[in-house]
Amino acid sequence: MLEIQLAEPVWHEVTLIPDERSTKGFAIPETEPLRGWLLIGEPGVIPITSGQIADDADLRGFVEAMAKEAGFYLVSLACTFRPPEGEHFKKAWVQVDLGRYDGVAQPLPIAWSMEPLRLEEGQETKWSAEIGAEVKLVNASIEGGRSTTGKRLVLEALNEGNPNPAWEFFEGISGVYRLKMVVRTPRGVKCGGAIKLSASIARRKMFFITYNEAIKESPQRFFDLNPVDHDHDSGHSDRQVSDRGMWNQPRLNKKIDDLRRQWELLDEKLNGLNKQEILETRFEEKLRLRNLIDDTQTQRDRVEAQLKDMESQLAKVDGDAK
Repeated sequence: MLEIQLAEPVWHEVTLIPDERSTKGFAIPETEPLRGWLLIGEPGVIPITSGQIADDADLRGFVEAMAKEAGFYLVSLACTFRPPEGEHFKKAWVQVDLGRYDGVAQPLPIAWSMEPLRLEEGQETKWSAEIGAEVKLVNASIEGGRSTTGKRLVLEALNEGNPNPAWEFFEGISGVYRLKMVVRTPRGVKCGGAIKLSASIARRKMFFITYNEAIKESPQRFFDLNPVDHDHDSGHSDRQVSDRGMWNQPRLNKKIDDLRRQWELLDEKLNGLNKQEILETRFEEKLRLRNLIDDTQTQRDRVEAQLKDMESQLAKVDGDAK
C-alpha cells in the first residue's frame, strides 16, 4: 500500500450566481450573487509511477503491466462551506469534467477510484491518501469498523469509473471537505479536468435557488494530467494553456449560444412590456408592469454581463490557440 501526504491547498473564494431557471416566474428578491459562502482549493496532481511504489511488489506489478495502455494520477480537491448564520445549503455539487486535449473521442480519462465514496455525520475526511491494490483508493473513513447505521448522510460520490465524476453534498453541510480520486488516462495522451461548483440554497424558507460558480479562467477550476513518459511534458508550459483552451472552446461556444438566446428572449419580453406600459391607463396595472420591466431589465443586464465575459474568454482561447 502507498500512503501519500497531501499539501494544504491554496484557497480561493467562490462567487455564486443564481441559475436563471430556478428563479424564472418568481419575484424573489434574494437573487444577488453570493460571496464568501464557499471556498475552493487549487487541485493537486501527483502521477503514480512504478518508482513511487517500489516497496509494494503487487502494486508496482499492476502499474507496470498497465503502463502500455494507461497512466494513473492522484488528484486532490478541497472545498469549504461557510453559510452565514441563519442560512444553510440544501445541497451542493462538486463536478469534474475529464477530457483529452487532442480532441480524440475515445478512450477518455476516467475516475478510476474516488474517496470518500460516502461520508456520514461524525466522520471526517483526511488530508492523506492510501492507494491499495489495482491503484484503488482505500476509503478508510468508511472502512474503519465503526457502525454508521442511522447516521445522516453528508456526501456521496457519483459516477466512479466515468469521465464525469462528482460528489453530492446534502443538507446541513459546513466546514472543510477533502476529496480525492485516482484518474486513469490513455497512455501518452495529455488530458485534463475542469471543476464545476453548484449549490441549492434555501432563501426565506420558501424557495430553493440553484446557484452556479461564476465561470472564469482561474487556477482553481482546471488541472492538467501530463504524460510522465515525455520529458517535455513536465511542468506547466504555454502549450498546455493553449491545449486547455482548445479543449474548452466547444463548451464556450455552446455557452455563448445559450446566453445569446436567453438575451434575445429577455429583450423581446422587455420590448413587449414597454409597449404594454405605454398603452396602459390604470395606475395599479401600470405599476405592476413597471416592476416587471425593472426585473426583466435586471435579468437581461445580468445575462449580457455573462455573455461579455464568455466572449472575452473565447477571444483569449482563440489567441492562445494561434
